[in-house]
Amino acid sequence: MKLPFKSPIKPLVSQEWGNTFNNAWYKENGVDIPFHNGTDFYFGTPKQTYGTPCVCPFKEATVVKVTWDTPTATKGNGVTIESVEGNKRYQLVFWHTGEIVVKLGQVIKEGEIICYVGNSGLCKPTPTFAEPFLGSHCHLMIFEIVNGNVKDYNNGVGGSLNCRLYFDFDKWYEGEDTGNSHDTPALTSGDYGFIFKFLNGEQIVKFLKWLGF
Repeated sequence: MKLPFKSPIKPLVSQEWGNTFNNAWYKENGVDIPFHNGTDFYFGTPKQTYGTPCVCPFKEATVVKVTWDTPTATKGNGVTIESVEGNKRYQLVFWHTGEIVVKLGQVIKEGEIICYVGNSGLCKPTPTFAEPFLGSHCHLMIFEIVNGNVKDYNNGVGGSLNCRLYFDFDKWYEGEDTGNSHDTPALTSGDYGFIFKFLNGEQIVKFLKWLGF
């Protein structure tokens, strides 16, 4: 399947699914995140990413959950869609969204816009030296559903699967860059007391290059 984004810029991965380099950095800076349970995408730079449309990659899907940002919702606004592909049922979840344009129970078709990338939850419009991974991005998760429940693959991450096994990372939906639009007011990491130590000079250079600056 194509990646579920509409953009003139190729989607880039800022953090993979699994035991990533990012997780090692978090642990060194006092935050215990043993496993990244999704894949983080941005487009061009985190600043350009703001407002990128997220679309349905299935022939048809149903919106089964809509979650709004709260002081305890680290992933912010989210939308979950469900679809049957062959003999399997999947749920796809978009997190850190800005505006959500679908409603619970709505049936959507391939390529239709679901929401827009924002900076809700533990996210910011752009990364900082202290928080290099928190620029605007989409945290994408996919699950297999069996008998109404998430199938447990015993991977310790609540059943989430590696997006690279289901999507072609070299294909996405072409579209216009919407820029800094379609956002909703976002809480910042300061609202959670979520503070990291500052990076050293070598780490700063490495992270800025990695994030596209």
